[in-house]
Amino acid sequence: MNKINKIVITCFLVSASTSSIAFAAQNRIDLAAHLTKSGFVGQTDNKSQSGLVNQNDYKSLSIKDIFASSFDDQNVIVEGYIKKEIKSNRYILSDGTGEIEIKIKPKHMPVTNFDTKVLVRVHAEVEKKCDSTMLESEKLIELVKEKTKS
Repeated sequence: MNKINKIVITCFLVSASTSSIAFAAQNRIDLAAHLTKSGFVGQTDNKSQSGLVNQNDYKSLSIKDIFASSFDDQNVIVEGYIKKEIKSNRYILSDGTGEIEIKIKPKHMPVTNFDTKVLVRVHAEVEKKCDSTMLESEKLIELVKEKTKS
């Protein structure tokens, strides 16, 4: 490869790299968070360089607490029972402190059949709108245990 080809290739790579950074800045992409999600396997302190908490942080809350003190887009873990399907991919989740609507993506449904007697653990995101609060599944629903007969 001659010197001119090497210079052209080097200029192209520098230009492409600069364009990517400019695009990220223009579109407010958190590069540190993006790089962390792209296969980084080392230890982390659950904070990106921007100081934002990673999406992997979930807080265990009761349904009562979700209605009382959660915020939009908060990641939560709730244990309860799926009471019924109210429409496609939307269910009622109950934990003894209250009931809440949850949207469960098909890819997050367990492969094992379960019914209203099986305790489930849900990793979800809180969706708060003007007059409603609901959950949206973020991970595979875990089957915890079956209710014992009283």
